[in-house]
Amino acid sequence: MDFRLKAERMLNSFHEGIRTLSADKKALARPVAFSLLSWAFDVSVVFLTFTALGCPVPVDKVLIVYALTGTLQSIGISFLGFTEIIVSSSYTVLGVPLALSLSATLLTRAVTLWFKLILAYVAFQWAGLKILLEKSTKTNAWQT
Repeated sequence: MDFRLKAERMLNSFHEGIRTLSADKKALARPVAFSLLSWAFDVSVVFLTFTALGCPVPVDKVLIVYALTGTLQSIGISFLGFTEIIVSSSYTVLGVPLALSLSATLLTRAVTLWFKLILAYVAFQWAGLKILLEKSTKTNAWQT
């Protein structure tokens, strides 16, 4: 019985969210545009990595591997090293030499994972510092 009540509450919340989104159809335009832009940048990193290594790879190979690894990551099968093995093996199966596959995979992951992580950390620290400074200014304003 408890499960049924929780399920009904979750479904009600879901339907309320759908009603909110359908009330303003333009509200999703910007997030969808940013999502597509993000996807395009992610795919272009792979193309640029292969090009920088002196061996451009066709669009179909990059999109096949990108879709495969995106699916694995979305269902949670993405722990340290496993994704890199799948990506480099997929490129090798599609005819890219193993050394090039491994190099491109590691360089791409360095940009798409670690670079984003470092930027996110810096942005988080900056935002936290900004919040702390705003609080201290408000506190000082109340004291005077």
